[in-house]
Amino acid sequence: MTDLLPKNASALEKRIDTVNASRFDLNIRISALWNPYACPIDFLPYLAFAFSVDYWDENWSQDAKREVVAQAIKVHRHKGTPGALKDMLRAAGYGEVELVEGLDARRRDGSVNRDGIYFHSEFEHWALFNLRLL
Repeated sequence: MTDLLPKNASALEKRIDTVNASRFDLNIRISALWNPYACPIDFLPYLAFAFSVDYWDENWSQDAKREVVAQAIKVHRHKGTPGALKDMLRAAGYGEVELVEGLDARRRDGSVNRDGIYFHSEFEHWALFNLRLL
Protein backbone atom coordinates (compact mmCIF):
# COMPACT_ATOMS: atom_id res chain seq x y z
CA MET A 1 0.00 0.00 0.00
CA THR A 2 1.26 3.47 -0.81
CA ASP A 3 2.33 5.38 2.27
CA LEU A 4 0.10 8.42 2.69
CA LEU A 5 1.75 9.73 5.84
CA PRO A 6 3.67 13.00 5.64
CA LYS A 7 7.45 13.02 6.17
CA ASN A 8 7.03 14.59 9.61
CA ALA A 9 4.71 11.82 10.92
CA SER A 10 5.36 10.74 14.49
CA ALA A 11 6.60 7.27 15.42
CA LEU A 12 3.15 6.44 16.81
CA GLU A 13 1.45 7.41 13.55
CA LYS A 14 3.91 5.27 11.59
CA ARG A 15 3.25 2.24 13.83
CA ILE A 16 -0.52 2.71 13.54
CA ASP A 17 -0.15 2.94 9.77
CA THR A 18 1.87 -0.29 9.72
CA VAL A 19 -0.73 -2.14 11.80
CA ASN A 20 -3.66 -0.83 9.76
CA ALA A 21 -2.01 -1.51 6.39
CA SER A 22 -2.96 -5.18 6.46
CA ARG A 23 -6.55 -4.39 7.45
CA PHE A 24 -7.19 -2.57 4.19
CA ASP A 25 -5.33 -4.96 1.91
CA LEU A 26 -8.40 -6.42 0.18
CA ASN A 27 -7.91 -8.89 -2.62
CA ILE A 28 -11.31 -8.19 -4.15
CA ARG A 29 -12.66 -5.66 -6.59
CA ILE A 30 -14.78 -2.94 -4.99
CA SER A 31 -17.57 -3.61 -7.51
CA ALA A 32 -17.82 -7.18 -6.19
CA LEU A 33 -18.61 -5.82 -2.74
CA TRP A 34 -21.87 -4.39 -4.16
CA ASN A 35 -22.89 -7.65 -5.83
CA PRO A 36 -24.78 -9.98 -3.45
CA TYR A 37 -23.65 -13.06 -5.39
CA ALA A 38 -19.95 -12.08 -5.54
CA CYS A 39 -19.60 -10.38 -2.15
CA PRO A 40 -17.55 -12.32 0.43
CA ILE A 41 -19.80 -13.81 3.09
CA ASP A 42 -18.09 -11.73 5.81
CA PHE A 43 -19.16 -8.51 4.08
CA LEU A 44 -22.72 -9.63 3.30
CA PRO A 45 -24.31 -8.23 6.52
CA TYR A 46 -22.88 -4.80 5.65
CA LEU A 47 -24.27 -5.05 2.13
CA ALA A 48 -27.65 -6.00 3.62
CA PHE A 49 -27.48 -2.89 5.81
CA ALA A 50 -26.58 -0.74 2.79
CA PHE A 51 -29.58 -2.16 0.89
CA SER A 52 -31.87 -1.58 3.93
CA VAL A 53 -32.83 -5.22 4.36
CA ASP A 54 -35.64 -5.19 6.94
CA TYR A 55 -34.93 -8.52 8.59
CA TRP A 56 -31.63 -10.39 8.84
CA ASP A 57 -30.94 -13.71 10.53
CA GLU A 58 -27.38 -14.90 11.00
CA ASN A 59 -28.68 -18.50 11.09
CA TRP A 60 -29.81 -18.38 7.46
CA SER A 61 -27.81 -20.29 4.87
CA GLN A 62 -25.40 -18.37 2.63
CA ASP A 63 -27.73 -18.81 -0.33
CA ALA A 64 -30.70 -17.45 1.63
CA LYS A 65 -28.70 -14.42 2.79
CA ARG A 66 -27.54 -13.67 -0.75
CA GLU A 67 -31.08 -14.02 -2.12
CA VAL A 68 -32.53 -11.70 0.55
CA VAL A 69 -29.98 -9.02 -0.32
CA ALA A 70 -30.52 -9.53 -4.06
CA GLN A 71 -34.29 -9.08 -3.67
CA ALA A 72 -34.04 -6.03 -1.39
CA ILE A 73 -34.49 -3.42 -4.12
CA LYS A 74 -37.48 -5.26 -5.58
CA VAL A 75 -39.02 -5.49 -2.09
CA HIS A 76 -38.57 -1.75 -1.48
CA ARG A 77 -40.17 -0.90 -4.82
CA HIS A 78 -43.14 -3.07 -3.92
CA LYS A 79 -43.63 -1.83 -0.32
CA GLY A 80 -46.79 0.08 0.44
CA THR A 81 -48.66 -1.16 -2.61
CA PRO A 82 -51.87 -3.19 -2.48
CA GLY A 83 -49.96 -6.14 -3.94
CA ALA A 84 -47.40 -5.99 -1.13
CA LEU A 85 -50.18 -5.95 1.46
CA LYS A 86 -51.82 -8.98 -0.15
CA ASP A 87 -48.46 -10.81 -0.34
CA MET A 88 -47.78 -10.08 3.33
CA LEU A 89 -51.20 -11.35 4.44
CA ARG A 90 -50.83 -14.43 2.24
CA ALA A 91 -47.40 -15.13 3.75
CA ALA A 92 -48.87 -14.69 7.25
CA GLY A 93 -51.39 -17.44 6.51
CA TYR A 94 -54.55 -15.40 5.91
CA GLY A 95 -55.00 -16.61 2.33
CA GLU A 96 -56.50 -14.41 -0.36
CA VAL A 97 -57.94 -11.00 0.49
CA GLU A 98 -59.94 -8.38 -1.37
CA LEU A 99 -58.69 -4.83 -0.96
CA VAL A 100 -61.30 -2.05 -1.23
CA GLU A 101 -59.64 1.36 -1.47
CA GLY A 102 -61.18 4.78 -0.94
CA LEU A 103 -63.59 4.48 1.96
CA ASP A 104 -66.76 6.58 1.92
CA ALA A 105 -66.51 7.02 -1.85
CA ARG A 106 -69.16 4.46 -2.82
CA ARG A 107 -72.77 5.42 -3.28
CA ARG A 108 -75.66 3.23 -2.29
CA ASP A 109 -75.91 1.82 -5.81
CA GLY A 110 -72.22 0.81 -5.74
CA SER A 111 -71.01 3.51 -8.14
CA VAL A 112 -68.12 5.83 -7.32
CA ASN A 113 -67.80 9.46 -8.40
CA ARG A 114 -64.19 10.64 -8.52
CA ASP A 115 -62.76 13.30 -10.77
CA GLY A 116 -59.52 13.92 -8.86
CA ILE A 117 -60.17 17.62 -8.39
CA TYR A 118 -62.12 17.85 -5.13
CA PHE A 119 -61.93 16.13 -1.80
CA HIS A 120 -65.44 15.15 -0.82
CA SER A 121 -64.75 14.93 2.89
CA GLU A 122 -63.17 16.83 5.73
CA PHE A 123 -59.84 15.02 5.36
CA GLU A 124 -57.83 13.59 2.51
CA HIS A 125 -58.69 9.87 2.66
CA TRP A 126 -56.04 8.68 0.25
CA ALA A 127 -54.73 5.87 2.48
CA LEU A 128 -57.97 4.36 3.77
CA PHE A 129 -59.06 0.90 2.73
CA ASN A 130 -60.98 -2.19 3.81
CA LEU A 131 -59.73 -5.75 3.66
CA ARG A 132 -62.08 -8.67 3.16
CA LEU A 133 -60.77 -12.15 3.85
CA LEU A 134 -61.93 -14.51 1.09
